[in-house]
Amino acid sequence: MKKRFWTPLLAAALAAGLICPALAAAPDDRSTTVTTTVAARYTVDIPQTIEIQYGVEDTAFSIAVTDAILDPKGAITVTTTAAGQMTNAGDSSATLAYTMQDAQGADLQSVRFTGNGTTSCKVHIDKAEWNKAVAGQYSGTTTFTVSYTTA
Repeated sequence: MKKRFWTPLLAAALAAGLICPALAAAPDDRSTTVTTTVAARYTVDIPQTIEIQYGVEDTAFSIAVTDAILDPKGAITVTTTAAGQMTNAGDSSATLAYTMQDAQGADLQSVRFTGNGTTSCKVHIDKAEWNKAVAGQYSGTTTFTVSYTTA
């Protein structure tokens, strides 16, 4: 009998606690500042090796910028020295002079990108250079410098 007496009394007490009115408070608006920083990033693709066939005066290659996220005034500049020389592996006195050129044939000094893009270029070896070449494997190195500016 004791269980029956306490069960309804306990249920009534719980129900009374659940029905308590919530007191409304005056609105208290708050704000937060949301920030992020997106760093400039890009990928510059320059061929690691350019294979040139014997006798070919102009061998095409390209410089490309991909995945570019730049500042509004940001620019990527790729510079190089236009003139270069390849040396024969078996005879260091035998050389082939070449120039790096843009697609129109002007000496390639620099290329500027303000976003994703590709620039066509070429390695030019004059016919006179091919005519004086001796047999053998030739190689040379051209350095490209990549810089990023925001002005």
